Parts: sequence; C-alpha cells; structure tokens
Amino acid sequence: MNLHTNKWIQYGVIALYPAVAFGLLFFGEYLLRSWMIPVLAVLLFCFLWRGMRQVLWSNLLLWVAALPIWLFSLEAGGGEQMMANLAFIIMMFLPVLLIPQLLIVDIRNRIYDKFVRKQA
Repeated sequence: MNLHTNKWIQYGVIALYPAVAFGLLFFGEYLLRSWMIPVLAVLLFCFLWRGMRQVLWSNLLLWVAALPIWLFSLEAGGGEQMMANLAFIIMMFLPVLLIPQLLIVDIRNRIYDKFVRKQA
C-alpha cells in the first residue's frame, strides 16, 4: 500500500495538519522553546502530502479552524491586538509558510518522478 496513492491516508494527512498545528500551539510553552519542532513538523507534512492540492486543502482547513478560535478570543478580551495584527499575519503566512511548503512538495515530486523514471 503506497502512502501517496491511498486516498483515505491522504484525507487523514489533510485533516491531521490543522490538529498538529493547534497541538503545537496549545502545548507551545513546553514544545516551542526552539523552532526545531515546528520546522520538523512542517517538513514531515511536506513529505506526506501527495501534491499541491493537498497542501492547499490542509492550509485552508487550518484557516477555517483558526478563524472561529480567533473570534472567540475577541469576545474573551485581548482580541483587539489580534484584529490589529490579522492583516500582517495573513500577509506573512504566504511567503513564510505557504510558498515554502508548495516549493518543497513540488521539488519532492520532481525528484520522485525522476527516480521512478530512472527505475523503469
């Protein structure tokens, strides 16, 4: 059973990405003393995703889950600072997180395709 051809495993990876991101943020005071764990988690998912569509769906699911949580934090107080920084967060999300993920998945797919062609 190939990891990248099984549709249900890919659905699980897509759904697992937001859960891992929120887990890292929730337990951040224990796990995020350095950037190594989040970087390794992102790299792991870059190698688990089959293609760019899975990257985009995972990140869309992450944003769909994150926005209601941010809105709840607005009602609990302290949301004014979050809303003031939301535009900056969105602008930095693309070059810092999404574009590198897409590039890593694209490069991995190109290397994998060359390796498979060489084997055949």
